Amino acid sequence: MVAALSLLGLPRYEPHPEAKDHRKSTALRDRNFVYLTMANSISVFHYHVVDIALPLWIVFHTSAPVWVLSILMVMNTVSVVIFQVRYAAGAEDLTSAARLARKAGYWLFAGVACYSLATYFESPLLATLVLMIASAIHVVGELNQAAAAFGVAYGTAPDALQGQYQAVWGLGTGLGGLVAPIALTTLCLGWGVPGWFVLGGLLFAAGFVVPIIVSAR
Repeated sequence: MVAALSLLGLPRYEPHPEAKDHRKSTALRDRNFVYLTMANSISVFHYHVVDIALPLWIVFHTSAPVWVLSILMVMNTVSVVIFQVRYAAGAEDLTSAARLARKAGYWLFAGVACYSLATYFESPLLATLVLMIASAIHVVGELNQAAAAFGVAYGTAPDALQGQYQAVWGLGTGLGGLVAPIALTTLCLGWGVPGWFVLGGLLFAAGFVVPIIVSAR
C-alpha cells in the first residue's frame, strides 16, 4: 500500500503524440519482439534457482550445512547491489545488449552446472566450497542477463510505444516466474544432476538466440 501511494507523487506525462497512430496490439504483432520476450521468459528462470531449487538441492542432495544457503543469498544480493550498474554499462545500445544476453547464457550454464556437482562431495566443507564457486559464477550470469534484458526490452521498442512494449515484456517475465517453480523442481530435483544441465542448456539457448533475433529485425 505504501509503495502504491508513493506513485501518486510522480508527475503525469501525456502519451506520445504518435501513440494514437498505432494499434493497441502492435507489440503483440511484432513477432521478433515476441520471440525476444519468450527467450527472456526462459532466462528469468535463473532468478528462482536460489530461492526454490537450491535450498531443496542443498538439503536433500548435498552434504553442505543448511545454513550455507544464507551465505549464498547474501553473496548474491551484495554482488548485485555493488556491480549491477557497472554491468549495465555494457548494454547501452541494442547490439551490445544482445551480445550481453549471449554472454549471460554462457555464465548461467556454468553456474547451474556447478551447483549440481556439489552432490558428489561427501565433505561438507568441499560441498560448501563448490556451492560458493557456483554462486559466484551464477551471479555474473545474473548481472549480465539483467543488464541485457533492460537493454533489449527498451532498445527494440519504438519510442511512441514504450508502454505497450514493456507491458508485453513484463507479461513474459511474469509467465516465466509462474512456470519456473514447476520447471526447476521437475528438472533439478526430479532429474537430479542431468536436470541441472538441462536447465543450464535452456538458459544458454535463451541467451544465445537473442543476437540472432535482434539481427533479424
